[in-house]
Amino acid sequence: MTLADILPWFYSIMFGIMAILIIGSNIWHALEALLKNKSASFTLAIGGVFAIIAILIAPLPNPKWYLVLPILFDPGSGWSLYKIIKTKLSSK
Repeated sequence: MTLADILPWFYSIMFGIMAILIIGSNIWHALEALLKNKSASFTLAIGGVFAIIAILIAPLPNPKWYLVLPILFDPGSGWSLYKIIKTKLSSK
């Protein structure tokens, strides 16, 4: 194994760790908001962006099928962006 073989995995893991931390925080805030009937403050789209970068950098055979996962798991990406777009469209 050379450094050129290891670096894509290293960068992918670093971006993946950042994505997991941010997505975990978003999930925690969403659960806390549901349990306590409060509003949640998400880190919008950043966790999803880090996760997509981690997937694209990883030397996987066909990464395009994995790109939908961050949108499904991160409440700060998929759900929040859906609510923002829905609110903007309904206010017009």
